[in-house]
Amino acid sequence: MLMGVLNMTPDSFSDGGKFNDNKKALNQIIKMIDSGADIIDIGGESSRPGSKTIFPKIEWQRVSYVISQFKKKFPKILLSIDTRKSLVIKNAIKNKADIINDISCFKFDKKNYEEIKNKNIWKVIHHMQATPQTMQINPKYNNVLLDIYDFFLY
Repeated sequence: MLMGVLNMTPDSFSDGGKFNDNKKALNQIIKMIDSGADIIDIGGESSRPGSKTIFPKIEWQRVSYVISQFKKKFPKILLSIDTRKSLVIKNAIKNKADIINDISCFKFDKKNYEEIKNKNIWKVIHHMQATPQTMQINPKYNNVLLDIYDFFLY
């Protein structure tokens, strides 16, 4: 399966905010689907190195229209939300999101697990040291494989 990534942020490291308005975002989704995307992953907060955390309501405002329209316009395409915040997860699930993609492994917001447990929804987890704002400041591992393994255990 092929995943297309749509960053609806003004400061994305991959596209520099090219698709952070609703019309441009929907047009980009159509282009990605026409190019073979089976999944569209939508994010409203940049996770580029050095980026700052934004308030959940601001993140939801950035993606809410596209998320609310997604399954109406593209019912056969899987909808993934890229977020670390329970408010965004909760609202995305209400709008029929198929996948929750959380770069914090559901550890950033203590309410995240409550929003996803007992839900028949795919979950994507990641490893990173610290937060996007600090993750590139002298990262260290004693044993990279064991340290990452331990991260996912706890």
